[in-house]
Amino acid sequence: MYRPLNDIANDVATALENTEIFKSVDTAAVTSGEQLYKAAANLKIMPAAVVCIGDGDFQQYGTIRNFSVIIVVFAQFAASQSRKAANAWTLLEKAAQPFLPVFEEGQPPLLPVINDIQYEVKGWAPVNGDKSIAAFSLELDAVEIFKI
Repeated sequence: MYRPLNDIANDVATALENTEIFKSVDTAAVTSGEQLYKAAANLKIMPAAVVCIGDGDFQQYGTIRNFSVIIVVFAQFAASQSRKAANAWTLLEKAAQPFLPVFEEGQPPLLPVINDIQYEVKGWAPVNGDKSIAAFSLELDAVEIFKI
C-alpha cells in the first residue's frame, strides 16, 4: 500500500518547519501558477513555503512509485537583497538542506528517507508571478516502494 499523497506533503512540510527558517509552511494541491499564488496569499507572513506534489509514475508492475515534490519558497521582493539574511536564495538553499545526501567516508551517498520515502534534490527554478514576492521552486524526486 502507498501512503496518501497528502500525508507525504505534510511530512515534507514538517521537515521544512523543523528548519525554523519559515514563518509559515503549508501544503496545496495546485496545478497552475495562479492557484499557487492564491495559496501563497493565505500564508500572509513571509518568509513562507508551500509544498505541492507534482507528476509521478509507477515502475516494476506498480511496486515502485516515483513522483516529484515541489517546495515553493516565498520571500518579500527587495531590489537589493544582498544585505538581508533571509533573502529568497538563502531560503531556497536552507529549504534544500533536509533533502541533501549525507556522505560518509568510503560509502555511497545516503539519500534522506522520511517515513519510508527516499528523497533526492533535483533542481530549482524561479517562479513568475506577483511582482512584490520573490519565489523559487525546489524540486525533489521521491521514491516509494509498495508495502503490503
